[in-house]
Amino acid sequence: MKKADIGLIGLAVMGENLVMNMESKGFTVAVFNRTTEKVDKFVNGRAAGKNIIGCHSLKELVDNLEKPRKVFMMVKAGQAVDDMIEKLLPLLGDGKYGSRDNRCACALWSYRLSFPDGKGEAVFEAQPPARFPWTVFF
Repeated sequence: MKKADIGLIGLAVMGENLVMNMESKGFTVAVFNRTTEKVDKFVNGRAAGKNIIGCHSLKELVDNLEKPRKVFMMVKAGQAVDDMIEKLLPLLGDGKYGSRDNRCACALWSYRLSFPDGKGEAVFEAQPPARFPWTVFF
């Protein structure tokens, strides 16, 4: 079976639409959702017959990705992001993560969009999560 070019976690409206857009550009996408019924409904519905691989676990998602692995997380901002990274990170590498070696094949960043002034002016932050290393070896 062909492996996916990219994985996506979170099949709410934006996640589904992003997957459909990537697939329409020629990418094979592996998808996972915490509620696995959503995966089945999506794969058998809008995504039927397309280059989209439905996965029922994070391990299955990671196993279906070409290296270097790329994963999009479309989950609720805040603690849910950190929780998902905590579950996903050990599955991505070979256990030797934690180095800040510049020759590493992957960097892990957490992107957050916030509106601190309350006037609708967005601030984009790109920084690694505090609890996790910057790099993962594949």
